[in-house]
Amino acid sequence: MVHGLFNRIEFEKSLDYLVRNIIFVFQMKNSIPRYTFYKNKYGSELLVDVVELKYVKKFLAESAVHTLNYYDVTFITEGKGTFSVDNQTYEAIPRDVLFSKPGEIRNWDTHHITNGYALIFEEEFLSSLFKDSLFVQHLSFFQIESSSSLLHLSDELYTRILETLHDIKMEIDSYQQGDVHVLRALLYEVLMLLDRAYLKMTSIEEGRSREVSNNHVSKFMNLVATHAKEQHSVQYYADKLCITPNYLNEMITSTMGFSAKQYIQNKVMEEAKRLLVYTDFPIADIAFELCFSTVSYFIRSFRQHTGETPLLYRKNTQTVKSAISTFLFIALLSWHFSTFASDNKPIIKSKMMRDAEKTVGNMIDKLKTAFIGSIDGEGFPTIKAMLQPRKRKGIKTIYLTTNTSSMRVAQYRENNHACIYFCDTRFFRGVMLRGTMDVLTDSASKEMIWQEGDTMYYPEGVADPDYCVLKFTAISGRFYSNFKSEDFVVE
Repeated sequence: MVHGLFNRIEFEKSLDYLVRNIIFVFQMKNSIPRYTFYKNKYGSELLVDVVELKYVKKFLAESAVHTLNYYDVTFITEGKGTFSVDNQTYEAIPRDVLFSKPGEIRNWDTHHITNGYALIFEEEFLSSLFKDSLFVQHLSFFQIESSSSLLHLSDELYTRILETLHDIKMEIDSYQQGDVHVLRALLYEVLMLLDRAYLKMTSIEEGRSREVSNNHVSKFMNLVATHAKEQHSVQYYADKLCITPNYLNEMITSTMGFSAKQYIQNKVMEEAKRLLVYTDFPIADIAFELCFSTVSYFIRSFRQHTGETPLLYRKNTQTVKSAISTFLFIALLSWHFSTFASDNKPIIKSKMMRDAEKTVGNMIDKLKTAFIGSIDGEGFPTIKAMLQPRKRKGIKTIYLTTNTSSMRVAQYRENNHACIYFCDTRFFRGVMLRGTMDVLTDSASKEMIWQEGDTMYYPEGVADPDYCVLKFTAISGRFYSNFKSEDFVVE
């Protein structure tokens, strides 16, 4: 009887399901599809929902690999099959619950797991209710170091929770803007029941209390989860926590049994393994993605950590990846695509780069030289090497300094069409951005990017009439890597 609580109109009658439940944000070649929460499904913003798996799986190929940008608690009600969360694979059966955090890689057998329910929500929905802004992250099954992503429920608890899910769905269906108190209470009830059962299963109440009470350790793990790709040093995280590296090492060693450096390396290598298994990125691209100084250093580090080279690891562990049908998504989503951008961020369309803005941005930040192009009075392109940009907003807007009296400024004032080229010789890759260049001489713009020591170039200081700001606005670009090039658009 419980299975019949969510009777609905057949899914085939509504191609709008993706927009009403989950949105396919971006699928680039050789990358992992990512789904984001559709906040305005019910008109006004609502950050919680209950979805039947039999409808979701119609958009996933068998064993389809994907990630989510929200928290997901999946309840299996019918069928049995494999369900993977990051590097752990489980044999899921009815009454099993699977937990996943934002960004974790999921992969489930859509052919044999025939139905269930996904309770999905964003952290903000609950964190704004409690004084503890990390309430969700402190739940035993969502902690970074949780031992398992699977919980098997007793008959009594299974029935009780599914009935509560039904109550949540009923409340959502009658939702009015701002009326979230009952929904929060029902979600809180489900999560606390699961937390109690999970703690009983793992018997970690005492250890969990110690971990949560250590605020620095908890913050350190969350910082590493966010920044491990770009930041590998203990000093960086110690500075973020306003403590010394030695003290941070002492705390981590006493809590976990190994150093902070080892914890960071473990997380970096976990990400490397995910990229090796779930994507076809070249080894050089993975080394760049994880911010290693050279490809050889990445290979050496990986071999020291795993005992295998990256190529050998990929060969030995590569799983069969089922790609989502691109044709199907184009057919269903072409007229919805304009709604997929969120937070008014520029849309950067690319196939070669998993995250174009991040890949190009990292390149800009690491290189000491930029090459800018302008058009002279006879229509010929001219190029000049410049110091590293002073400031950027994504890769849409880039600021540089130069002399007001320079030939370049005169050319930009005559014709503002411009380009910037960044070249990373370590990985033999580069990117050219095309757009417009504006010459700014107002005091606010000049003060915005002025740095100590600039008097070496502009003796009269920030007010020097020979000091000006170049503001580049990108409209498109061309990326080169691994003997391949592609154009992309920045909107």
